[in-house]
Amino acid sequence: MDQARAKDGRHRDGAVHREQRQGYFEVSGNSDATGAREVNLRLSAARARAVVDYLVTQWEFPRERFKIVGNGPDRPLCVEANAANEGLSIEECRALNRTTRVAVFGGR
Repeated sequence: MDQARAKDGRHRDGAVHREQRQGYFEVSGNSDATGAREVNLRLSAARARAVVDYLVTQWEFPRERFKIVGNGPDRPLCVEANAANEGLSIEECRALNRTTRVAVFGGR
């Protein structure tokens, strides 16, 4: 979700919220591979928790419908050792890995 649009309230995904009444959302935080793995696992869980907190407080999603996962560096979008092969600098690759992803399970 675009942070600027999310912050000013213009991003409206209420349809997903209404249509997925029986499902749940897995919010996974991720990190790059720099630093200690344990620290990155905590950081990525905190990143996911912040997204859930936002959705619960700003969009009134029920907290019990979320599963929070901290992947740390274990599920990268870009393999940092091969960043150049993917046409990215190491910093671009690391930034790509510092993400939060939302998956919808179940539903209707």
